[in-house]
Amino acid sequence: MYNKFIKSNKISRSSEIQEKSKIMSENNATDHDLFNVLKNIETKLNNPVFNGGFEKLVTVVDDIKASQQKTEEHIVVINKTIYEPDEGLFSRIKTVEKQQEKELNNFKNRVELLERFQTSFQRALWILIPAGIMSLFKIAWDVLRDHIVLR
Repeated sequence: MYNKFIKSNKISRSSEIQEKSKIMSENNATDHDLFNVLKNIETKLNNPVFNGGFEKLVTVVDDIKASQQKTEEHIVVINKTIYEPDEGLFSRIKTVEKQQEKELNNFKNRVELLERFQTSFQRALWILIPAGIMSLFKIAWDVLRDHIVLR
């Protein structure tokens, strides 16, 4: 049916072209100019836009709309997985950061405890080592004084 419409439309177009050519010849236009004008009109009328081009355009636009809707759905899912407050990516990262911060604080506390133990142990060694050395000298002096007569 569409093809019949186009054929009948072409017939009516050609009759329109003939009428226009008559009008232009009456206006003292040259045949060559008339032929160029008519040829230009005919090429414009036979343009694919008039012969089903809009139908193709509409189907392409519909396809683009469908793919855009799918893309929008995917973006919504991605947005939800990233920004959801309970199970989103950012909330998971925050919980991992909090866990690592707790572990880091625990490690810092252990290191601080070891440093305090080390300083306490060093103080004790500074007291015990000289006391031990002095007691050894005392024992050696007593042995020398009692067993070896220094009289």
